[in-house]
Amino acid sequence: MSIKKYLIYCEPCGYKKISDGTKEQDLTKVPRSDVPGGAPQIDPNTKLVKTKKSSKQPIMVKCPKCGRGVRVRKMKDEKNKPT
Repeated sequence: MSIKKYLIYCEPCGYKKISDGTKEQDLTKVPRSDVPGGAPQIDPNTKLVKTKKSSKQPIMVKCPKCGRGVRVRKMKDEKNKPT
C-alpha cells in the first residue's frame, strides 16, 4: 500500500506544508480554467471540423499565511513499511 503526499510551498513567505490531502478545510481553492488545445481545423478527408482537447491546469490554493496563489505538487509515493 502506498501513501500519497502533497507539498504546499509558498516561496515568497516561506509557508510549507506536507499533507495527505484529507484535512484541507483551511485552504481556499483558486478556480482555474482549462488551457485550450488550439484552433479548430477541418479534416481534408471527412470535411468535418476537429477541435483539439484542452489540457487541465494543476490545482492551485491560496497560501494561508500571505494569500498568494500556490500550486499543490504531488510528492513521490511512499511505501507502507511494517513496524
